[in-house]
Amino acid sequence: MHRMIFYYLTLTKLEPSKLYTNPRSHLKLFLFLAVTAPRRQFKKPKDFDGSAEFKLSTRKRPKLIIDNEKYIIHRIRDGNNMMGSWRCRFHHKGCRARASTFMVGSDIKYRSSCSSHNHKNVKTKSLKLL
Repeated sequence: MHRMIFYYLTLTKLEPSKLYTNPRSHLKLFLFLAVTAPRRQFKKPKDFDGSAEFKLSTRKRPKLIIDNEKYIIHRIRDGNNMMGSWRCRFHHKGCRARASTFMVGSDIKYRSSCSSHNHKNVKTKSLKLL
C-alpha cells in the first residue's frame, strides 16, 4: 500500500506534506488506489463433462459434438479453433445451450452449461396460411 502511495506521489509530483492537508488530493489518491489495487479473481475449478470431439472440415470452421448435438464456435481463444466458447447450432432460433473447451494436460475437455436442448420450446418461424 505504501508503495502505491509513493508511486502516486511521483506521478502527480506532490509533496507528502501537501497530500494530507488538501482533501481534494486525498480523494484523488483514494480513487487512484481503488483503480490500481490488485483484485482477487475467482478461479473456476477445472471440472469437465468429458473429452471434446470435433467434426473437422477443410473449408468451414470445426464443430464441437456433444451427445449428437453440434455446437458452433462463438469465441476462439487459440489459433487452431479448438479452445474457446461454443453455442448450439440452433442459437439463432433461441436455444441457450453453451459449452466451453479447455486443455487439461494434453487433452481437450469440455464443460457444458446446459445438459438438455429443449428445441420444442425454441422459437421457430411459423407460416400462417390465410
